[in-house]
Amino acid sequence: MHFILLLGACTSSSPEQPPTPLGVLEQNMTKHVELLSSDALQGRGTFEPGLDKAAEYIVSEFQSYGLQTCGESDSFIASYPLYQYTWETESSLSIVKEGEAIPISTSQWRPYKFEDKFHPGHSTKLVDVPLTFVGYGIDAPEHEWNDYAGLDVDGKVVLVMRRKPESIEDSKHATYNVKAAVAEKNGAIGMLVFTDPSFPEDRIKRGDGDFRPEFVLFQEPVDEEDEMKNRFRRVIDSSKEFGSAHVSPNVVAALFPEHSLEEIQEKLDSGVSPSQFQIAESTVSMGWTESEKIDVQQVPNVVGMIEGTDPKLKEELVIVGAHFDHLGAFEGQGDVVFNGADDNASGTS
Repeated sequence: MHFILLLGACTSSSPEQPPTPLGVLEQNMTKHVELLSSDALQGRGTFEPGLDKAAEYIVSEFQSYGLQTCGESDSFIASYPLYQYTWETESSLSIVKEGEAIPISTSQWRPYKFEDKFHPGHSTKLVDVPLTFVGYGIDAPEHEWNDYAGLDVDGKVVLVMRRKPESIEDSKHATYNVKAAVAEKNGAIGMLVFTDPSFPEDRIKRGDGDFRPEFVLFQEPVDEEDEMKNRFRRVIDSSKEFGSAHVSPNVVAALFPEHSLEEIQEKLDSGVSPSQFQIAESTVSMGWTESEKIDVQQVPNVVGMIEGTDPKLKEELVIVGAHFDHLGAFEGQGDVVFNGADDNASGTS
């Protein structure tokens, strides 16, 4: 019976080396997991260099165990195509405060889709629209709370902090959809959302500071209208004309030189009106197009074989597999690597 070890997600074979004993030994498993999930491999993201490094390591291990390549191939690498759909392209965001642009990198913001569907070619564009801070962006009469009281946001973009104060029990007021609906009801034409400073640090480490462009992967071309629905994470159920984006708190902090975001949140939670923290004259321009672009890239699988010895059973196959890719890494502060020790460095090991 043959055993085929398939590790999915490039290198060529090197000269044969003396085989080392196979065995599930604790020190071997620990070594593999620690290496594959180390920061050096940057989360083994699909299409990223860390994935190729992981493939090279797995190939070297297969060679050391004396595994064979499969079929006519002289390589342990068996690449396959993935079709990458990225929903947004040509994206830009700028904030100008008192005539000076606030620096915003591509790793500090990401747009939201306007509804839970895919609209190839649809463009969102706002140019030099006044920006107004509205705190949490909540209007909850049942809690005697209205962040819009005394503020004119008609035709403007509102700057909104995520989540809600503890005094408001109903969590619906913390959702993006409700905040967007309240903003549109008050006449706003756009919304910038930033994560509040009391947001749990462990959740930020799990990716809430990840502003990479979103994409989905398929093994073959798909029909966008059917397959792309519900595929993307950043979605707000708003009108088509409403522009919304998620922006880093580091960008927002520049709008409040006299107050820290921690101070602002503390006072908002105590009932102070957002009108007490109005920013200097600022405008926002933002735009993007929902992409029709499809990228096709080759991704490495690593495949090796242990030949069987039984005269009859060696004609049969047992396939053992694990995936060795993970979510990669993003630009930002703190822990920005999705190390993937148990997804799936452990299975690979």
